[in-house]
Amino acid sequence: MLPDVPWISLLSPSVITSMQPGDTRIVSLALDPLSDSGTLGDLMTILPTPAFKGTTEAQADVTVEITGPNGYHHTGCATANALGAWSYTVPEGAPMDDGQYTIAARAVDTEGNHLLADGTLTLGIDRTAPVSIITDQPANVSPYFLVRWSATDNRSGAKNWDVYVSEDGGPFTLWLAATTLTSARRSGLLDHLYSFYCVARDHAGNIEQKTPIAEWTATITRQFPFAGDSTLDCQINILDLIFIGIGGEDVILGELRLDEAGCRRSCPRKGRRYPTPGPAAPRARRSRRSRA
Repeated sequence: MLPDVPWISLLSPSVITSMQPGDTRIVSLALDPLSDSGTLGDLMTILPTPAFKGTTEAQADVTVEITGPNGYHHTGCATANALGAWSYTVPEGAPMDDGQYTIAARAVDTEGNHLLADGTLTLGIDRTAPVSIITDQPANVSPYFLVRWSATDNRSGAKNWDVYVSEDGGPFTLWLAATTLTSARRSGLLDHLYSFYCVARDHAGNIEQKTPIAEWTATITRQFPFAGDSTLDCQINILDLIFIGIGGEDVILGELRLDEAGCRRSCPRKGRRYPTPGPAAPRARRSRRSRA
């Protein structure tokens, strides 16, 4: 006999709830994969009229009952085919708004036998797009600078971002596509202007609609890193100490150049060297005879 479990998932559509002792015939219930927008299997969708499907006795009459927020209640009917497959789509006259819904299915066969009291699954409707923004940062940056972004989404959560860049007021072009990162470094040229904006997607499949307007603009004003700015972000903070500690190498002040791949390298000039913090190497003592 099947176990009594609280809900039916899309990944296991044959699991049935509330089976009565002695029941041998079942009704399965699942969200139609074509209605599962966004991340497959998370039981979140942007569709206000999703479809459900399952199997039961051939030619059985299936009743689908949906309850949700703000007193939502809808009941629909379907008939299983000769193979026992059935499907039901919520009509446009009974759309489901944002929120969590409970869907139950039961059936009666051609002889009037009740095949299932109620089998339920929980479905989330998310029709609201996330809101994203490029995080405000210093306006004057080095040629290898950090860009940060974020998003808010009250239901399914932000999934990824498209990040766009414009150089010197030109048209925006796609820099990062569907990235799950929330920050990345960008290379640039001295005295050039770089503007950014981003567009977010959530796990339900909603895509933010946004006018391509700069949300943060930076100007490359420093060709040379300054003392202590190991991460080249024009700031002195704990990240600089971490960078030095991990690298284990001297920090050299010099001209910063970018190769074709956009990687940075320091080209030292005559100037100061800033050694990595640590115990100083002992100096060898010279005897008076050797100095003579």
